[in-house]
Amino acid sequence: MSRKQRLDSTTAAELQAMGVSTHPGRGWRILALLVVIGAATFMAAYYLPLYRAHDQLRNEYAKLSKAATSDRRKLADTVKALQSVSSQRDELEEQRRAAEKERSARAARIDRATRDLETRLSAAIAKKLVRIESQGETLNVALVNSSLFAHNGEKLSARGKRLLCLLASSAGPLRHEVRALAPPASAGAAPGAGVQTALALAASAAGTLAESCKVDPNQVVMRASSERPEGSPSAPLVVSLATASAGPEPAPPP
Repeated sequence: MSRKQRLDSTTAAELQAMGVSTHPGRGWRILALLVVIGAATFMAAYYLPLYRAHDQLRNEYAKLSKAATSDRRKLADTVKALQSVSSQRDELEEQRRAAEKERSARAARIDRATRDLETRLSAAIAKKLVRIESQGETLNVALVNSSLFAHNGEKLSARGKRLLCLLASSAGPLRHEVRALAPPASAGAAPGAGVQTALALAASAAGTLAESCKVDPNQVVMRASSERPEGSPSAPLVVSLATASAGPEPAPPP
């Protein structure tokens, strides 16, 4: 072995003892491997959190999208409900205005009828044959003089019939409610005799209005009672004049 070979062998042994490879190109391979490992570690450290954040954002977006869809549906339902309520409110307001207009028209008709009757029946009012009382949308004409009744108060006299027809012609096309009040019970009178008298008087007045005074029978209501209704004038016979409402008339109380 030559001197150069011995030196190379000694140098190689020393390098191996120091942990340095004696094979040419091996260091570059290790360096390249370290670079690859470092790049992989960097990519894992950089992209893995990004992937997790992206996945979290995607899940959050899905939740928000679902919530937004539900909110849009609720909003649409709310808008629809508000539109329905607004429509109902407008309809009720229109009905209220129409009812108010109808009440005003009825009150105006009663007011005109009151003034007309007070003028035409001024002589009868002065003689205390009748009394006129206006109550809101109702006009009460009480026949109070005994000369207006015949047959112990069971029928109208000729004078009473003429006065009733004058009342009907002056009032115009109004609803006529005839109310007869039973006279006080006298000693020895049969039970219910007063009510029978009131019924006969109410029937006489209603028949006179329909037959002699030419009032539409559908606009005539007859009632008889042994007790005077609260707020009504105390008289044997009261004719209440009122305008017919747009709806059906309520059934009379028993």
